[in-house]
Amino acid sequence: MNSRQQSILQMVVDKGQMSVAELAKITGVSEVTIRQDLNTLEKQSYLRRAHGFAVSLESDDVETRMM
Repeated sequence: MNSRQQSILQMVVDKGQMSVAELAKITGVSEVTIRQDLNTLEKQSYLRRAHGFAVSLESDDVETRMM
């Protein structure tokens, strides 16, 4: 997991869910890049994707695995 993906994951965990557009604006990268990062994070079971959104899984479990 790269530093951008870690930042994305932390924001999603903190807020519970965030839109692709919101994440792109905050991180300064394209929505395509965000979608790719979210797909990677979902494959690693760090979060769940919904149409246009990223949704946090159990935040305690995710934060433990990030360490």
